Amino acid sequence: LIDDRQVTVNGSHVRAKHRLKVGDHVGLNIPDPTPLETVPENLPLHILYEDDWILIIDKPAGMVVHPAPGHGSGTLVNALLHHCSGLTGIGGVERPGIVHRLDKETSGLLVVAKTDAAMQSLAHQFKERLIRKEYLALVKGKMERLSGVIDSPIGRHKIHRKKMSIDMQKGRDALTRYKVIS
Repeated sequence: LIDDRQVTVNGSHVRAKHRLKVGDHVGLNIPDPTPLETVPENLPLHILYEDDWILIIDKPAGMVVHPAPGHGSGTLVNALLHHCSGLTGIGGVERPGIVHRLDKETSGLLVVAKTDAAMQSLAHQFKERLIRKEYLALVKGKMERLSGVIDSPIGRHKIHRKKMSIDMQKGRDALTRYKVIS
């Protein structure tokens, strides 16, 4: 916003290195978000279940869930828009039907809402932890315990922004129960 001259201090445009003083008046002009122009693409989907309200898809590793800078096409959302007519209004333009996500390199099941009612219900169930998610992971090193609970907030890693880590200040609540299987 500073580079686009959308920030003022005491009525004057400033540079990013400007230091504020006590009593300064900061003005912001935040432009309306510009929606991504997501286009339907005929991409293969591994659909495990579908009815009038939801889809359950087995997302392969390597597939991005929703468009973002650098990933405007080839995403699960592009494939969903081709497969399901009427998804554009469910959950917003950039995330039609998407209630939860998996990282690009993570494979697994995704539940997709096909109606507003399904979207609201699924969002509520995820928020209240009524839906149980289970992952199988490879861990390098020796585990101190064969099972346990990690109850710590998760957020973006402070240095490696594509990774997640425990973040006590800004993280979102996360509860993980784990068990070593071999």
